[in-house]
Amino acid sequence: MRTPLIVSVALHAILACFVVTLTVVEAPPQEATGVIVVNATPGRARRPLRLRRPSLTERKSPGVASLTRARPTAIEAPAAAAAQMSPVHVPRPRANVAAAYRNSDVPTARPVGPAVLDGAPEDNGLRSGGGPSETVRRVAEPTPRGRAGLAMSTQMASSASPDSPAQTAGLELKTPLDLIAENVLRSQPGSTPIDMVFLLDISQSMQDNIYAVARHLEGMATRFDAHDVDFQVGIVTFHHSTMHSILRNTINVTQLTDDVSKVRKKLRGVKCSGGEKALNAIMEAVHRVKFRDGASRRFVFVTDEYVDGDYPKREVSGALYRSRIHVDVIGMDEPFQRSLAAQSGGMWIPIASLTS
Repeated sequence: MRTPLIVSVALHAILACFVVTLTVVEAPPQEATGVIVVNATPGRARRPLRLRRPSLTERKSPGVASLTRARPTAIEAPAAAAAQMSPVHVPRPRANVAAAYRNSDVPTARPVGPAVLDGAPEDNGLRSGGGPSETVRRVAEPTPRGRAGLAMSTQMASSASPDSPAQTAGLELKTPLDLIAENVLRSQPGSTPIDMVFLLDISQSMQDNIYAVARHLEGMATRFDAHDVDFQVGIVTFHHSTMHSILRNTINVTQLTDDVSKVRKKLRGVKCSGGEKALNAIMEAVHRVKFRDGASRRFVFVTDEYVDGDYPKREVSGALYRSRIHVDVIGMDEPFQRSLAAQSGGMWIPIASLTS
């Protein structure tokens, strides 16, 4: 009986000690339900951490590291003060152009750059020390165009002195035929008769140019009459089409006459059509025009096309040279037309100036 009793008492005693121990020992801490965001230093991407609350042991031991303690926020070092910068000399483009033009030793009749005026003060850019800007040559303002330019030209012409021959001569409007007449008068004695034949391209695009020749011919004759020059004029018209090539009448020659009004009337009646073969017309005129003995032989070649035809250009130039015919050209800017005028002492004038 005593043995079971002792065993029972011992078991109850052990059970009582176990219960007492459970009540004394602290329950384990619960997991944190919140999120604590820790400020990270700039430049490092970190995610917010889920941290647990500090345990009793951690709170009692201050020397133990804990992630729950607030870390000091990193203090950025103050940025270095910007370096003090002093103004530097930055010249403007206009000043550079003026200085380069001023220091150039190359003489030019027509400046490549803009015109300049001496002695005009102009700001030459930022300068350290705040000194005064140097004196440079000021770039002149460009001449206005359109109505403003026309008004300025008219005002300058009205204010010009009538005693100045250069200014007065500049106001005179000269046609291409006036320029040719002046060149003829300068290049030969006044007593030499002049036989002048107009070689006219009467293709479809030339109608306005033919009318312009008829208008300006009177002015040319007046210049020759003013110098008592014996002047005669003739016409050679040429164009090309299939039908006219079959009939062989693509080139018409009107012989020389001193009746300028008759020639002008004939020019006004010209009907332009088809294309042109200029080389054929020149060769035909060399052989068919009847010049006077002792007269200065001249052709005025008028076309708005590049030359074409059945004759080589060298052969045409040789025929003109052997016949001692001077050629003035109112035409296109091509080597052959320019050489026709240059080789015989004539003038080359762009066709656009005839109607402008």
